[in-house]
Amino acid sequence: MEEYKVIFGQNLFDIALQLTGSVEGIYDLLICNPDINVDTDLEKDRVLYYHSDFIINDSLVKHFKEKGIVIKNGNFFYEAVDTKNLPRCCMVIKHKGDFSSLVGTIQGEIIIDWGDASKLSRETGDIDFVHGYTDNGQHLIKVYGEFTINNLDMSEIHGHVYPVEKIKYVEITAPKDFAIEMELLEKIKHE
Repeated sequence: MEEYKVIFGQNLFDIALQLTGSVEGIYDLLICNPDINVDTDLEKDRVLYYHSDFIINDSLVKHFKEKGIVIKNGNFFYEAVDTKNLPRCCMVIKHKGDFSSLVGTIQGEIIIDWGDASKLSRETGDIDFVHGYTDNGQHLIKVYGEFTINNLDMSEIHGHVYPVEKIKYVEITAPKDFAIEMELLEKIKHE
């Protein structure tokens, strides 16, 4: 048996197509990995087992390898976002890329509209949001809520952050290609 490491944004059907050249390859993945089913959300870097001789369409598998094509349609569920009953928007992020994440600790509640009609993300206290997109394009992320940032790692946000009302923070980590408007951010000491 061989091992395959899941790439962010892949679902079981994507991996079956990648490894066997057909979604029918899902049968081999299910047999070799009895702890999963077709509804399992696959996390990045999870190891799956498969039989390397269970190839259904060899020319397609070779084509994917030669061209460096990675099949990743993800587990994306879309819904209409009703912002009427949300707290006021406090931050807008123009993000470019196929995934983003926000990790840290806050006081209060944070609600995130990822800008792609997916479900809103809500959390209090420790936050660990990872969101995948179906494309590598520009996305307008809106952050709602009344909260204080104890620490926030925005190193997987690539773009520009525009606070639209005062936000208190202790520490924010960001990548070098990141731009943030500082006028509405108020640095405070850790309590």
